[in-house]
Amino acid sequence: MYKINNFTICPFAPPSHSFLPMIPTICCKGNIIDFATPRVMGILNITPDSFYDGGRYTSDKLLLAQAEKMLDEGQILLI
Repeated sequence: MYKINNFTICPFAPPSHSFLPMIPTICCKGNIIDFATPRVMGILNITPDSFYDGGRYTSDKLLLAQAEKMLDEGQILLI
């Protein structure tokens, strides 16, 4: 296992007699996310001078609503 900030990267090691490739995973606050299949990450920029959204998310309510929408759309990681 490796620690990077608040995340633990714990590669899945198959038995030594197996020919399966290692499956990289991330342990994020107790939730294991594997990358055996492609995953979608969302970027939620909350800075007031954002070049993309122009600081659209100015309140906690708007920010949380957008984060929920992004998760509902299938993004599993938000930064």
